[in-house]
Amino acid sequence: PLLELVIPGQSKREDFAIMPKRCALLLIDIQEYLSIPTNEIEKQSYFFQESLPLVLQNIAKLLPIFRSLRDFQTQGCEVVFTYLEALTKDCRDISLDYKLSGPKLTNIPDIATNPAKFLPQISPSYKGKGDIRIPKTSCSVFTSTNLRYVLQNLKVEQLVVV
Repeated sequence: PLLELVIPGQSKREDFAIMPKRCALLLIDIQEYLSIPTNEIEKQSYFFQESLPLVLQNIAKLLPIFRSLRDFQTQGCEVVFTYLEALTKDCRDISLDYKLSGPKLTNIPDIATNPAKFLPQISPSYKGKGDIRIPKTSCSVFTSTNLRYVLQNLKVEQLVVV
């Protein structure tokens, strides 16, 4: 495994080229709920005016590359969407960190009445081998979902995180 080659304090990212058969593109919280401003202050913010449009353009370039590689090889280059979505209608399953973060994160989309919606240009696809969708109910996709298990089953050792 790749992890065994890492020397703490010495290894650098550039020491490890991306291996298409062992990597995945992980999209975290790229969905309508968090990507569309809800008031004038948000509309004028740097995040919505500058940062987010640039990020979405770059993701739109990455998606077809990963999907193409994934669909034409035996394994690797998976595309994984993780997104906010409560598992219960009343959001009782969301984490304490969301419950303490105010109304926007207390009333996240729920699977029963208000399922998560994705941006038209950046959304999961079921074409080819299809993208993976993993809902989350806390801030960390790494500690509160089955992401690690899924990636392990797919033999993914490297992540490109957006």
